[in-house]
Amino acid sequence: MIDSRDLRQIDVGILSKIPIASIRSNVDLPDKDDQGFPWLFSRDCLEVALDLNKSGSKKLTVFINHFKSKLVQGDTPQEKAAASKKADEKRRRQANKVINILKKRFLGGEYKKQLFAVVGDLNDEPDSYPLSSLVGKTNLENALDRLPPEERWTHYYKSGGQVSQFDYLLLSPALSLASNQALPVINRIGLGFRERSKKDQGILPKEVNLVTQGGGNATKVSFSFDRLPAVTPSLAASDHCPVTLEFDS
Repeated sequence: MIDSRDLRQIDVGILSKIPIASIRSNVDLPDKDDQGFPWLFSRDCLEVALDLNKSGSKKLTVFINHFKSKLVQGDTPQEKAAASKKADEKRRRQANKVINILKKRFLGGEYKKQLFAVVGDLNDEPDSYPLSSLVGKTNLENALDRLPPEERWTHYYKSGGQVSQFDYLLLSPALSLASNQALPVINRIGLGFRERSKKDQGILPKEVNLVTQGGGNATKVSFSFDRLPAVTPSLAASDHCPVTLEFDS
């Protein structure tokens, strides 16, 4: 973990049983389009190369990200709309810079040959304007697309009663092939829920809206699933879900 510039002291990091060959931080990259916060990655795009064999000839590189939050502030609807647009543009620049970094690290045919993944909380839907280039135009596989659409969500927006995919495992062509279509697992046992009422007991809400680009509600999905015993309306692990993918290559 490299200490970030995030005002809330949010960092990204890695915990690995596999030997770490190299670490590169991008926390100092400038952002000329944001005078209020002149660094592009407040929480870093942390590059970590892992040795997959003893000789070091086979590596897996992980690009660990946490993009700009959708949470914005403003005293009026107009101020909130302006802040939201600014946040969208920040995520767009962050996504485009990740693409630029990938192209520099894996030149020419190496892009298709090398094992690498872009992972983390990208704070937007796959087909959103900020992420459209990174998720849809880089020949990376969004591993969660291996699941049915109604099972891909990773984030719960409590105030809006909405869920969507904010968290990603984007696999390089070679890593996608090596994973042999293994299915990712989204762990929701730490998600919170609304306060129960005397009239309507149990987990609330019963269903939530699955959000797609532009805030459209594609469908409703069940919000009743097993949780950790300690989870309450006021105590939860996170509003995001851990995502894992296990496979042997």
